[in-house]
Amino acid sequence: MQNVIALVAVMAFVGSQAGRPPSVSPFVGSWTANLAKSRQSPNYPFQSARLQVGVDGDIVRMSNVVVNASGMEQRAAQTFRSDGTETPVTLTPGVSIIARWVGRVWNALGSCGRLHVG
Repeated sequence: MQNVIALVAVMAFVGSQAGRPPSVSPFVGSWTANLAKSRQSPNYPFQSARLQVGVDGDIVRMSNVVVNASGMEQRAAQTFRSDGTETPVTLTPGVSIIARWVGRVWNALGSCGRLHVG
């Protein structure tokens, strides 16, 4: 669930075309957490974090590599549809994501039963 929350937290990023995925999103590529400027959760401290983002039409792919406080590398990946279709999250059974382009923003809402995040 922590990986899902981390991915959902990252998902509020800006696109470049109203209501449609950008042809070349400025967020496509690899991103590394700047720990000097980060405020980490005391419940999930980490040594490093890297996020890979890919956009292909209505499909957004995210993967991350996190080195936790113990030095163990943890990897996670998820593919999201951004056409408003509810999509089950493969990382956590029972969790789903509904995402869509809203103006220049890629908006995602995660849900698990009655709990909504996003």
